[in-house]
Amino acid sequence: MMKTHKHSIRNLDRNLILDARIYALQSGETLGELINRCLEAYLFEAEESEDWESAA
Repeated sequence: MMKTHKHSIRNLDRNLILDARIYALQSGETLGELINRCLEAYLFEAEESEDWESAA
């Protein structure tokens, strides 16, 4: 049996998580996949914003 590492994120907005679960189900991905994709996009956007600000 393959052992997986599980992580939890505390203090998340219950309504936001419910909406995210629904969206994940509708889009055919797991909640974890959706959260990973969103975090990647957020961090990419933050990095791009920092690059933009430092270039100004």
